[in-house]
Amino acid sequence: MFRVVIDTNIFFSAFLGGKPQKTVIRALRNDTLLISPALRSEILRVPAMISDKLGVLLFNEAGAYIEELLQHFQMVNVRRHIVLCRDPADDLLLCLAASGNADFIVTGDKDLLSLTSEELLRHGVRAKIIRPAEYLEIPHVS
Repeated sequence: MFRVVIDTNIFFSAFLGGKPQKTVIRALRNDTLLISPALRSEILRVPAMISDKLGVLLFNEAGAYIEELLQHFQMVNVRRHIVLCRDPADDLLLCLAASGNADFIVTGDKDLLSLTSEELLRHGVRAKIIRPAEYLEIPHVS
């Protein structure tokens, strides 16, 4: 069982299907999904930001569905402060990965994907940063 951080962009892309959806489903079934209070807040803010596009009924359903999904994540109290990326939201994922002893960060973010393992290790992050397709290729360990 792996300890996995899923980036917000993958989480919401999962609603559209494809590899992001398969990634979230696999992680929910087979691995431990990690979340921090800051990442949880970020995820919960997104439906409100696009509520005018969703409509009231769909907005309420999306919020309830997201809340239900998040109950299956393991809450991690972030103990590390890492400043490595141009986007502070990316640093939040690194802090979560380091504090939660994550094996993987699954993302489509080019800035995160460009970080080398040496850079990450210097900042106390041992997680490998990968795309959804790479995550899906990893054999599951029981």
